Amino acid sequence: MGSRTKHSVPFTRPKGDGPTQRRLRSPNRPYHRLGNHHVPPPLPISNSKTKPHRLDFEVAIRHERPLIVLPPSLLTLMSQSPSTPTTLRPAFLSPLHSPPNAFTQNLASLSHSLDASTAEILDDISFLISAINSTPPSPAPKIRGTASWLLARLEKKDVKFNNKSSKAEPSTDTQIITQVITLTALILTHSITHLLPLSTSYTTPHLADLFSLLSLSQPSSLKRWSKIPGVFFWVLLVACPAAEGERGMWLRSKMAATRIVLALEDYGLPFSGLRGVWGVQRWIEGERGKEGGG
Repeated sequence: MGSRTKHSVPFTRPKGDGPTQRRLRSPNRPYHRLGNHHVPPPLPISNSKTKPHRLDFEVAIRHERPLIVLPPSLLTLMSQSPSTPTTLRPAFLSPLHSPPNAFTQNLASLSHSLDASTAEILDDISFLISAINSTPPSPAPKIRGTASWLLARLEKKDVKFNNKSSKAEPSTDTQIITQVITLTALILTHSITHLLPLSTSYTTPHLADLFSLLSLSQPSSLKRWSKIPGVFFWVLLVACPAAEGERGMWLRSKMAATRIVLALEDYGLPFSGLRGVWGVQRWIEGERGKEGGG
């Protein structure tokens, strides 16, 4: 009566750590640990016996890696220069894909968020990114010279970075947006000038400044960016490679939300922005390799 049959043996969990055990990869599908995520290691494209792996733009930007897309024809297509939508409402302009002088020409429509000097910074960054992502790109010395000139201008601006400034803390939306744009432009031009990864140029104090500025005037601190989502997407993408832990999770959540907003305006808009930043990262890595710094 009390004896057990082979059908009544109680279930015993296999030795190991439960669900994690079932997620382990087999040796023929190795994954590398980077930050808080596993991403596929580089695979030789010519190896037709290997199963296709894919590393999309957002993950590639975060880890500052090449795209991993098979077949090679798809890789060529995705690596092309970002296309610029023919018509864009001023709110959706971005330094990642906007036509020349777009911000200064539309300043009247953007005056709720930008002043004249900030619009000029965005146009300069747009010119720089376009020079890198054009086919073929402009000569490297010209690109680095332009970035160095712009970096020197940005470093002279009296803004509140690393808790050092002669000015009071920004209070209006335009002041806060100006400081965030200036910080982001400074990081980007520093990376291009010195051929450094974005994650290296964006130091811990700089990240602290960014999050301090983004959190001002809570709880509606991010509402100000809803008027210029294209610019906000650029800010998030530049900071993404350096942000880890909770800050990184927060940034990626805002990136996902902003991508939706941009896609509702033009489906290709967020992909154009992603290709823009990724193209700059790959250009920096390529030039570093030529100089023996890769």
